[in-house]
Amino acid sequence: RFTLRTTRLPGSDLDVYFVDCPELYHRGSIYTDDADEHRRFAFFSNAVLHACQLMGWGPDLFHSNDWHTGLLTLQARTLYDWD
Repeated sequence: RFTLRTTRLPGSDLDVYFVDCPELYHRGSIYTDDADEHRRFAFFSNAVLHACQLMGWGPDLFHSNDWHTGLLTLQARTLYDWD
């Protein structure tokens, strides 16, 4: 479970969304050496796709930079291919 939080980028019309899941992300650093690092980023990729569904919006493309979001495109093609 996660909470989708939003704010507006100051000085712009750009909405920014955040995936809030304290047990996975409230840590001292974005990147850690914790044993559940793979779980944190797999969850994030799935949460991004689920958030798109909740908002009734689908992107034309995903920018999947490095392994941290590498599962995003795979999940989009397999778990959400019906959407």
